[in-house]
Amino acid sequence: MRRRSSSPLFLPHLFLLSCCFPWLPFSASQAAVEYLPGFDGPLPFYFETGYVGVGEWEDVQLFYYFVKSQGKPETDPLVLWLTGGPGCSALSGLFHEIGTTTLLPTIRVIGTNWFLTLTIFWKSVSSSGPIHFKLEEYNGKLPSLILNPDAWTQVASIIFVDLPVLTGFSYARTEAAALSSDNLDIDQAVEFLRKWLKEHGEFKSNPVYIGGDSYAGIHIPGAALRISNENEQGIQPVINLEGYLVGNGRANATIEQNSKIKFAHRMALISDELYESLRRSCGGEYYNVDPSNSECIKHVRDFEKCTSGLYVAQILSPECTYVSPKPTRMAPRRSMSLEELLELEAESLPRLGCPTFTYLLSKYWANDESVQSALRVRKKATLS
Repeated sequence: MRRRSSSPLFLPHLFLLSCCFPWLPFSASQAAVEYLPGFDGPLPFYFETGYVGVGEWEDVQLFYYFVKSQGKPETDPLVLWLTGGPGCSALSGLFHEIGTTTLLPTIRVIGTNWFLTLTIFWKSVSSSGPIHFKLEEYNGKLPSLILNPDAWTQVASIIFVDLPVLTGFSYARTEAAALSSDNLDIDQAVEFLRKWLKEHGEFKSNPVYIGGDSYAGIHIPGAALRISNENEQGIQPVINLEGYLVGNGRANATIEQNSKIKFAHRMALISDELYESLRRSCGGEYYNVDPSNSECIKHVRDFEKCTSGLYVAQILSPECTYVSPKPTRMAPRRSMSLEELLELEAESLPRLGCPTFTYLLSKYWANDESVQSALRVRKKATLS
């Protein structure tokens, strides 16, 4: 029999959960949440949080948020939403993602000429979840939450899960359990869903969809294939998988990163001369550059200088500060510890009009003790 490790506990860093957890055989636990700090009054929908243990010893404890459909939960689809990163909290999906866009007029002055442009602005307060942050300057108090009338939860029940392990409020009880990989993440996502359905048998017949964005584009098709194969093998409970959806999904890092050079040229972000120099010296490979190819490296650096002032998520918008460390052109990263966040100077934080501003509100909100208590995040305890 495999022996349990006595290594220190490994805790997630996204929201700085500075606590230890009791050594108990948690399998699945859940609790309905009627009130959330920052929201005025009781929640007008069913909201649940909890943990599901996965892995051989269930030493991976995955935290989730569940919102029951506000329409017809008995028949509406059930969506398992996987956030990207990898390592972005499920709160990103609950509060910020799958939002709408609008066009805002912007006046730009160049020399003595006036230019009227239409800038795409993300209404980042829109989301798939039924609530979002009130868009207002942070005043040191707990950010306010308001209802979202356009929530996907009007027509679907959605599970937002902190995956992979160490993301958000998910944690590992051993050093070995803290390890993750794409294949392991897929295994744990499917195991999570099957165990969740066992605890929520009323949803076993609902059509199931797996959705997500960004790096979850790696996990979602794999999870869908795994479920389909296991259904054919008769593994219980059978998951009534109807399909999957991926937004802006990662598929092949080399192809995607190499395409940025061509995209930048076609959008007139770099000159014809630099583009031709890149093509000639790099031979179309700008991601895994040969270290001995000094000419290619020089031109790639020139490219990064030319595009360094852009908000890469939306090149028509003014540059916005990332709440997480700003991703490099060739190695994006989206998660960040609270210590790192607090090291940011006030003037470098996202401004009110930036799509990333509400992520800053999430950081303040999720690190509040009253919030973690309301969400039933596991608290400090002594190991036996």
